[in-house]
Amino acid sequence: LAYFVPLLIGQAGNSGGQAVSTVIRALGHRDGQRSWVQVVSLEAAAGCIQGCLLACIVGPCLFFFMGVSPRTSVSVSVSVPA
Repeated sequence: LAYFVPLLIGQAGNSGGQAVSTVIRALGHRDGQRSWVQVVSLEAAAGCIQGCLLACIVGPCLFFFMGVSPRTSVSVSVSVPA
């Protein structure tokens, strides 16, 4: 499992960086159209969707192409969106 830690950390870093920059930008511009709750909710949804899509791609690739055991493939896939 240690082999897949960079994948999990990279996904978290990408989603977190995107969310932070978008929320700070929205708070700085004070558009008035969206509250901070809406901005945070949209970024959380985007991160979840991105994580789920990556999990749907990574899990089968690990099992079919890399020969990783089903348990490990499922463990990594479940950990990606979290």
